[in-house]
Amino acid sequence: MTYALIVEDEFALGEFVRRLLEREGLPFRLAESGALALDLAEDGWPGVVLLDLTLPGPLDGWQVWDELRARCGGRLLRVILFAASLNSADEMEARRRAAWAILRKPVARARLIEAVRSALADEAHG
Repeated sequence: MTYALIVEDEFALGEFVRRLLEREGLPFRLAESGALALDLAEDGWPGVVLLDLTLPGPLDGWQVWDELRARCGGRLLRVILFAASLNSADEMEARRRAAWAILRKPVARARLIEAVRSALADEAHG
């Protein structure tokens, strides 16, 4: 079964997204670091990755994205960039990488659910 991989280091925000997806009946896994996100993706490829750019440890969001792309093995990588502060260079880079969506924190619940649902629906039809 496909799922949404939430990569978010802020506990309160991760819990907010977790509860929101749970309430909507959407499958997910939560990773508080880039390393954990990569481990979870190896255990089962996500249908969509909800990715924060600022993560603790040696891997930031861009590096996690690069590593997932390197490991995708031909599978489609759907990334929803989920960040508090995005400058124009970040947004341009996300578009260049073909981000599924770019969401600025705080994000409206309906917008977040819509982005995750559309990516998971695309995965189901892909």
